[in-house]
Amino acid sequence: FPVEASVRLIRIGDKSYIQAIDRDITERKQAEDERKNLTSTLNTLVEHMPEGVLLFDGKNRLAHANPAGADYIKTLTGKVVGEVIEDIAGRPVKGLLVSPPRISWHDIEKDVRVFELAGRSIDGRGTVFVIRDVTEERAAKRRVELHDKLAAVGQLAAGIAHDFNNIL
Repeated sequence: FPVEASVRLIRIGDKSYIQAIDRDITERKQAEDERKNLTSTLNTLVEHMPEGVLLFDGKNRLAHANPAGADYIKTLTGKVVGEVIEDIAGRPVKGLLVSPPRISWHDIEKDVRVFELAGRSIDGRGTVFVIRDVTEERAAKRRVELHDKLAAVGQLAAGIAHDFNNIL
């Protein structure tokens, strides 16, 4: 079993003694191992998320970002982890926060890319944001809407042609 040892030399007169104390630290060791495993699991989840995760400290310094978040924030602001970010695409960071329990996604456009961003304050200690690139999703939605409009125009034209044919 794991033990913590404490040893000290004690001198009394011309005699020396060694005092040794051993403590069983099995529970503490198990708790540390469990914490390491949980931390590792959480880091793995966050690092492999397709959405970007950004963690700001209380002074708007970007303290941590997963790979997707680092890429997205660099695209939007040109800044990296460790730098202070006051605004994202011209919008103040504090203005992008929402109050729990509601999530409100903010659309942010940069060049031809479209991002959705939502953030919450963490008990006054900082802010966490989730950011996702929705450029392809929005383009697909526009294509479906255009297809639906063209289908409606086609049906209208077919109806008019049918009515005109009946008159003839």
